[in-house]
Amino acid sequence: MIIIFSIALVLGIIYNILIHRRISKLKNNDLEKKLIIEDDYVEMNIGEEQFRLNFKDIHWIILNKYSITFLPKIEGAKLIAIEIKYKDQVISNIKEKSLIIDNSNLY
Repeated sequence: MIIIFSIALVLGIIYNILIHRRISKLKNNDLEKKLIIEDDYVEMNIGEEQFRLNFKDIHWIILNKYSITFLPKIEGAKLIAIEIKYKDQVISNIKEKSLIIDNSNLY
């Protein structure tokens, strides 16, 4: 009985450590994030990765209560989702205002 309890305890501790490592990898708190809005594209740099959408390929820019999402026209293409703290920068730098859908007041 003591052996079974000891094995279960060790497996529980290992499982707990693995879960905490997985969660910390998903958080990505240590990566530097940078949003770039130019005349013809929007770009998000996260660490070494770079995601770019040309404005001609953007279907909608959706402003929600906590986030902003750049939705592409092409199915399966990468989208860019950012924090709402960039709202003023996005609104002031986007020339094509008809792309913006502001849902932030719906909540």
